[in-house]
Amino acid sequence: MHALATREVERTEYAPMPDPIRRGVDRLAARLPEQDASRVLMDFLEDDLREGLEAVEGLQDHFLEVLTALEEGELSPVLLLDVGDPSRALGQVERLITILPELRRRLSRAAAALHQGR
Repeated sequence: MHALATREVERTEYAPMPDPIRRGVDRLAARLPEQDASRVLMDFLEDDLREGLEAVEGLQDHFLEVLTALEEGELSPVLLLDVGDPSRALGQVERLITILPELRRRLSRAAAALHQGR
């Protein structure tokens, strides 16, 4: 293996690249004034993004479960009622209803800080 490729593998194995949420939040944080309030805002923004994406993933899981049930195995009334039960999916929707306004509020605060820092 080429020496440069070996170093790339070693770096990847021992120092994983930050995830997209972290990269985005870090990019925004670099543009904001260095204040405790900005750091706290970025922490909350990161939490909102992670929780929102988890909720979306939960919704996606629900729909994939329905599709899987329709495509595979024996179809029965009990199966259809079971996979059609919206309780878990509605819990994810409730999470999103809570998270989305908070995300908007935090992004608005970040926009104001960016505007003031010009």
